[in-house]
Amino acid sequence: MSYIVAFVRFAPEESLYPVNCWRSDMKEGDTVVVRMKTRGDALKRAEIAYLAYLNWNCANTIECLASEAEFTSHGIFPPNPPRLHQGVNRPVDVWNVIREFGWRLHRTSSRTYKFACSARNTSSVCYLFFRKNGVDIQIMDLATVSGRDDDILSFSPTVGDVDRADCRGTDANFYVYLCHLAKAFSENRDCREVKRPSRFKRQIPWSGPAEPDRDTNWRDAFRDTCGYLHDDQYL
Repeated sequence: MSYIVAFVRFAPEESLYPVNCWRSDMKEGDTVVVRMKTRGDALKRAEIAYLAYLNWNCANTIECLASEAEFTSHGIFPPNPPRLHQGVNRPVDVWNVIREFGWRLHRTSSRTYKFACSARNTSSVCYLFFRKNGVDIQIMDLATVSGRDDDILSFSPTVGDVDRADCRGTDANFYVYLCHLAKAFSENRDCREVKRPSRFKRQIPWSGPAEPDRDTNWRDAFRDTCGYLHDDQYL
């Protein structure tokens, strides 16, 4: 699954084509190299017309910026090591940022969630439960919570202040928003002051993903990482 979907053109007269984009540093107008799984892993130059936050599973994927690749008479050669992932565009990227603010990582009792994170400030405790297409944000008064949180958490939608957010279809990166929200909470600032992404109003000229969605669990969420969890624990 790719949270960021780039709609690209391979030539000025061609229609838009959706591809996976696993880098949050790319922007509209960038020239990129796309790996075409549908054409035997062929590499093609394309231009990003616009980006959308959709969590689709497209057939083909942006390999790198064109400026990072080498174009020769023998073909296109992407950089080595690869630069497929960069920035914040997956739940695990959020964890890698907010752990620096003192957040903890948890498994969950329900398979609905990939994993959860928690933090406490002077007055409240905040939980982030990451699911397939969004995150459940729960803030509770510290006085109502006893002791240290368990390693395995359960989500109760009727307790505390709950926001069941869908990360898809927003006009900005929702995972980046979560990082700002987590930092504000850890610093005892008002989380309502953190600007929340609005709904995306542009019409998507595509019927949906090239491949059916596939559910994932907490182990899938940490694929392509070093496998570090927290407190010297690894997968």
